[in-house]
Amino acid sequence: MTKKRIILAAVAAASLAALHLLVTLMWALPIAWSGLIPGLRDAYFFVLENYTTLGDDTVSLPKEWRLIGPVIAISGLFNFGWTASVFVNMMHDVGTLDRLQARREHH
Repeated sequence: MTKKRIILAAVAAASLAALHLLVTLMWALPIAWSGLIPGLRDAYFFVLENYTTLGDDTVSLPKEWRLIGPVIAISGLFNFGWTASVFVNMMHDVGTLDRLQARREHH
C-alpha cells in the first residue's frame, strides 16, 4: 500500500471515529439540556455507555425515560455496523487499486 493510501485510510478511520463522537454528542446534548441527567459530562457518559451497549448503569435516567438507553444502544449497533461496512468497502477498493498498480508495474 502506498503512503498516500495509508494516509487516506487513516483519515477515513479518524473521520468515522469522529462521526461516532458527534452522533453520541447529539444524543447527550438534549439529555443534558432537558435536565434528565444533570451536566453534559454525565449525560455524555450515559450515552457512551449505552451506545457501546456496555449498559453499566452507573448513570441512569428517571424511571419514565429508561427506554432511551436501549434506543441509544440500537442506534450504536446500527452505526457501528454501518461504519464497519464502509471501512471494509473502502479497504476493498484500496486493495483493488494496489493490485492494479502492481500489475501495471510488472508489465
